[in-house]
Amino acid sequence: KGAERKEPLQHPISLTRYGGLEYAMIDYTEPTMGSNYHQNMSIYGFKFSGPNLMISGPFTMDINVLMHFGAPNYYETATGNSADGFILLADMMLQTNWPLSKNAMLYYGFGPVFHFSKFNLRLGSTAPTKKSYLAEDMNLGAVFNLGLAGRLSNRWGIRGEARYYWEKTMYLGFAGAVQYSF
Repeated sequence: KGAERKEPLQHPISLTRYGGLEYAMIDYTEPTMGSNYHQNMSIYGFKFSGPNLMISGPFTMDINVLMHFGAPNYYETATGNSADGFILLADMMLQTNWPLSKNAMLYYGFGPVFHFSKFNLRLGSTAPTKKSYLAEDMNLGAVFNLGLAGRLSNRWGIRGEARYYWEKTMYLGFAGAVQYSF
């Protein structure tokens, strides 16, 4: 007989660090062109969750870095020309966990969010009158979340959450992540 292989000790999900890919649907809102415009946008990125991520202590954290490549459609509608650019949202939230079992938990948290967007806009309809403009926006705000996390196997987990962003404007988002423990 051969030696039995032992699985590593499995900590509760609230004490396990995870990192992985994230998808978010955010009702992106910004004050521009004299009004508040909004559009539901798909944003992709990375999510890291668990204890001792950037700061050691008796708490857990979520770190999210999300990017959207392209400009919201309301710029094209307003200017009559295509627009391009990107949106970056990065946040770090302190979490409070409610264990449901060793493999599932509810959580909520809050923390700072950094927002940066850069769009290339064009005005005018013909080559001699067409002018290009650069629209950049950078600010700090706060983000709040409420979610559910579950462990799929010894190493894999999933998370789903609702988020409320509070910057120059306020907007909602929903996100899901597939993560691997590290």
